Amino acid sequence: MNSQTPSRMAVTVGCKLGMLLGGAQIINHSLEVFANLQPPLPAIRGVAMWAVMFLVCGAASSIAYGRTGAVSFGIVASILAAVSSAAILVVYAIAIGAARGEPLSFQAIVRTGGVHLGGSVLVGFAIGLVSGSTAAALRRASRATAMGAVVGLVLLLAAGLSAIAHATGLERSARPPFIMFGLPAVAIALAVAAPAFTALISPPDPLRRHC
Repeated sequence: MNSQTPSRMAVTVGCKLGMLLGGAQIINHSLEVFANLQPPLPAIRGVAMWAVMFLVCGAASSIAYGRTGAVSFGIVASILAAVSSAAILVVYAIAIGAARGEPLSFQAIVRTGGVHLGGSVLVGFAIGLVSGSTAAALRRASRATAMGAVVGLVLLLAAGLSAIAHATGLERSARPPFIMFGLPAVAIALAVAAPAFTALISPPDPLRRHC
Protein backbone atom coordinates (compact mmCIF):
# COMPACT_ATOMS: atom_id res chain seq x y z
CA MET A 1 0.00 0.00 0.00
CA ASN A 2 1.30 3.45 -0.89
CA SER A 3 1.94 5.44 2.26
CA GLN A 4 2.47 8.75 0.46
CA THR A 5 0.06 11.55 1.22
CA PRO A 6 -1.89 13.08 -1.70
CA SER A 7 0.19 16.25 -1.57
CA ARG A 8 3.43 14.25 -1.68
CA MET A 9 2.12 12.24 -4.62
CA ALA A 10 1.34 15.44 -6.51
CA VAL A 11 4.78 16.86 -5.78
CA THR A 12 6.49 13.64 -6.85
CA VAL A 13 4.57 13.40 -10.11
CA GLY A 14 5.09 17.08 -10.89
CA CYS A 15 8.82 17.05 -10.22
CA LYS A 16 9.46 13.84 -12.16
CA LEU A 17 7.59 15.03 -15.23
CA GLY A 18 9.14 18.48 -14.78
CA MET A 19 12.58 16.91 -15.13
CA LEU A 20 11.44 15.17 -18.31
CA LEU A 21 10.05 18.43 -19.67
CA GLY A 22 13.24 20.21 -18.62
CA GLY A 23 15.23 17.80 -20.78
CA ALA A 24 13.05 18.72 -23.73
CA GLN A 25 13.60 22.41 -22.93
CA ILE A 26 17.36 21.87 -22.98
CA ILE A 27 17.19 20.19 -26.38
CA ASN A 28 14.96 22.97 -27.70
CA HIS A 29 17.24 25.74 -26.42
CA SER A 30 20.32 23.97 -27.79
CA LEU A 31 18.72 23.86 -31.23
CA GLU A 32 17.86 27.54 -30.94
CA VAL A 33 21.40 28.53 -30.00
CA PHE A 34 23.61 26.12 -31.92
CA ALA A 35 21.61 24.84 -34.90
CA ASN A 36 21.34 27.01 -37.97
CA LEU A 37 17.72 26.13 -38.70
CA GLN A 38 16.15 27.59 -41.80
CA PRO A 39 12.49 28.67 -42.04
CA PRO A 40 10.05 27.19 -41.36
CA LEU A 41 12.01 24.93 -38.99
CA PRO A 42 12.39 27.56 -36.22
CA ALA A 43 8.60 28.01 -36.14
CA ILE A 44 8.08 24.25 -36.10
CA ARG A 45 10.60 23.91 -33.28
CA GLY A 46 8.76 26.52 -31.21
CA VAL A 47 5.33 25.00 -31.78
CA ALA A 48 6.67 21.53 -31.00
CA MET A 49 8.08 22.73 -27.68
CA TRP A 50 4.77 24.26 -26.69
CA ALA A 51 3.03 21.03 -27.69
CA VAL A 52 5.37 18.96 -25.51
CA MET A 53 4.74 21.30 -22.58
CA PHE A 54 0.96 21.06 -22.93
CA LEU A 55 1.13 17.27 -23.23
CA VAL A 56 3.46 16.75 -20.27
CA CYS A 57 1.63 19.16 -17.95
CA GLY A 58 -1.66 17.55 -18.92
CA ALA A 59 -0.22 14.13 -18.18
CA ALA A 60 1.07 15.31 -14.80
CA SER A 61 -2.37 16.57 -13.83
CA SER A 62 -4.10 13.41 -15.07
CA ILE A 63 -1.70 11.10 -13.23
CA ALA A 64 -1.91 13.09 -10.01
CA TYR A 65 -5.70 13.12 -10.20
CA GLY A 66 -5.75 9.38 -10.80
CA ARG A 67 -3.68 8.80 -7.67
CA THR A 68 -5.36 11.32 -5.39
CA GLY A 69 -8.87 11.75 -6.75
CA ALA A 70 -8.60 15.53 -6.41
CA VAL A 71 -8.42 18.03 -9.26
CA SER A 72 -6.55 20.47 -7.01
CA PHE A 73 -3.63 18.07 -6.66
CA GLY A 74 -3.65 17.57 -10.42
CA ILE A 75 -3.25 21.32 -10.81
CA VAL A 76 -0.39 21.33 -8.30
CA ALA A 77 1.42 18.59 -10.24
CA SER A 78 0.97 20.45 -13.52
CA ILE A 79 2.27 23.71 -12.06
CA LEU A 80 5.30 21.95 -10.55
CA ALA A 81 6.07 20.26 -13.86
CA ALA A 82 5.95 23.59 -15.70
CA VAL A 83 7.91 25.52 -13.07
CA SER A 84 10.57 22.80 -12.71
CA SER A 85 11.17 22.73 -16.45
CA ALA A 86 11.31 26.54 -16.61
CA ALA A 87 13.89 26.60 -13.81
CA ILE A 88 15.98 24.01 -15.65
CA LEU A 89 15.78 26.08 -18.83
CA VAL A 90 16.83 29.30 -17.08
CA VAL A 91 19.81 27.63 -15.39
CA TYR A 92 20.86 26.01 -18.66
CA ALA A 93 20.56 29.28 -20.57
CA ILE A 94 22.71 31.05 -17.97
CA ALA A 95 25.33 28.29 -18.18
CA ILE A 96 25.38 28.36 -21.99
CA GLY A 97 25.79 32.14 -21.99
CA ALA A 98 28.70 31.94 -19.57
CA ALA A 99 30.35 29.11 -21.52
CA ARG A 100 30.17 31.14 -24.74
CA GLY A 101 31.70 34.17 -23.07
CA GLU A 102 28.39 36.03 -23.17
CA PRO A 103 27.23 35.97 -19.54
CA LEU A 104 23.83 37.42 -18.82
CA SER A 105 23.63 40.43 -16.55
CA PHE A 106 21.89 40.11 -13.20
CA GLN A 107 19.04 42.29 -14.47
CA ALA A 108 18.62 40.10 -17.56
CA ILE A 109 18.60 36.95 -15.44
CA VAL A 110 15.96 38.36 -13.10
CA ARG A 111 13.85 39.71 -15.94
CA THR A 112 14.05 36.65 -18.19
CA GLY A 113 13.83 34.18 -15.32
CA GLY A 114 10.85 35.98 -13.87
CA VAL A 115 9.01 35.92 -17.20
CA HIS A 116 9.67 32.21 -17.70
CA LEU A 117 8.79 31.19 -14.15
CA GLY A 118 5.73 33.42 -13.96
CA GLY A 119 4.49 32.27 -17.34
CA SER A 120 5.05 28.63 -16.40
CA VAL A 121 2.82 29.04 -13.35
CA LEU A 122 -0.02 30.35 -15.50
CA VAL A 123 0.44 27.64 -18.14
CA GLY A 124 0.68 24.92 -15.50
CA PHE A 125 -2.46 26.13 -13.76
CA ALA A 126 -4.50 26.40 -16.96
CA ILE A 127 -3.42 23.04 -18.37
CA GLY A 128 -3.74 21.35 -14.98
CA LEU A 129 -7.27 22.66 -14.52
CA VAL A 130 -8.37 21.49 -17.97
CA SER A 131 -6.72 18.08 -17.65
CA GLY A 132 -7.80 17.44 -14.07
CA SER A 133 -11.38 18.49 -14.76
CA THR A 134 -11.48 16.23 -17.82
CA ALA A 135 -10.12 13.33 -15.80
CA ALA A 136 -12.81 13.90 -13.18
CA ALA A 137 -15.55 14.11 -15.82
CA LEU A 138 -14.39 10.91 -17.56
CA ARG A 139 -13.66 8.93 -14.42
CA ARG A 140 -16.94 7.02 -14.59
CA ALA A 141 -17.90 7.82 -18.15
CA SER A 142 -18.78 5.07 -20.57
CA ARG A 143 -16.28 3.72 -23.08
CA ALA A 144 -18.32 5.38 -25.84
CA THR A 145 -18.01 8.76 -24.11
CA ALA A 146 -14.26 8.29 -23.74
CA MET A 147 -14.01 7.41 -27.43
CA GLY A 148 -15.99 10.52 -28.29
CA ALA A 149 -13.57 12.62 -26.23
CA VAL A 150 -10.58 11.10 -28.04
CA VAL A 151 -12.12 11.74 -31.47
CA GLY A 152 -12.97 15.30 -30.43
CA LEU A 153 -9.44 16.07 -29.24
CA VAL A 154 -7.94 14.63 -32.42
CA LEU A 155 -10.18 16.85 -34.54
CA LEU A 156 -9.42 19.89 -32.37
CA LEU A 157 -5.69 19.17 -32.54
CA ALA A 158 -5.84 18.85 -36.32
CA ALA A 159 -7.75 22.12 -36.62
CA GLY A 160 -5.30 23.94 -34.34
CA LEU A 161 -2.20 22.64 -36.13
CA SER A 162 -3.76 23.47 -39.50
CA ALA A 163 -4.40 27.05 -38.39
CA ILE A 164 -0.82 27.43 -37.14
CA ALA A 165 0.60 25.87 -40.30
CA HIS A 166 -1.49 28.24 -42.42
CA ALA A 167 -0.27 31.19 -40.36
CA THR A 168 3.39 30.41 -41.07
CA GLY A 169 2.80 31.08 -44.77
CA LEU A 170 1.26 34.50 -44.19
CA GLU A 171 2.72 37.92 -43.60
CA ARG A 172 3.43 38.54 -39.91
CA SER A 173 0.63 41.10 -39.63
CA ALA A 174 -1.93 38.57 -40.90
CA ARG A 175 -0.94 35.74 -38.54
CA PRO A 176 -2.55 36.70 -35.18
CA PRO A 177 -6.13 35.45 -35.84
CA PHE A 178 -4.88 32.01 -36.85
CA ILE A 179 -2.37 31.80 -34.01
CA MET A 180 -4.97 32.97 -31.48
CA PHE A 181 -7.20 30.08 -32.53
CA GLY A 182 -4.52 27.50 -33.24
CA LEU A 183 -2.45 27.70 -30.06
CA PRO A 184 -5.37 27.45 -27.59
CA ALA A 185 -6.90 24.65 -29.68
CA VAL A 186 -3.65 22.68 -29.56
CA ALA A 187 -3.29 23.42 -25.83
CA ILE A 188 -6.77 22.14 -24.99
CA ALA A 189 -6.44 19.06 -27.19
CA LEU A 190 -3.10 18.04 -25.69
CA ALA A 191 -4.21 18.92 -22.15
CA VAL A 192 -7.10 16.45 -22.36
CA ALA A 193 -5.11 13.77 -24.24
CA ALA A 194 -3.85 11.94 -21.15
CA PRO A 195 -7.17 11.74 -19.27
CA ALA A 196 -9.10 10.91 -22.45
CA PHE A 197 -6.83 8.05 -23.48
CA THR A 198 -6.61 6.85 -19.87
CA ALA A 199 -10.40 6.66 -19.70
CA LEU A 200 -10.47 4.84 -23.05
CA ILE A 201 -7.96 2.11 -22.17
CA SER A 202 -8.79 1.70 -18.47
CA PRO A 203 -10.36 -1.61 -17.41
CA PRO A 204 -14.16 -1.48 -17.11
CA ASP A 205 -15.30 0.21 -13.92
CA PRO A 206 -18.33 -1.40 -12.25
CA LEU A 207 -19.51 2.08 -11.34
CA ARG A 208 -18.94 3.45 -14.85
CA ARG A 209 -22.12 4.82 -16.41
CA HIS A 210 -23.45 3.17 -19.52
CA CYS A 211 -25.07 5.12 -22.32
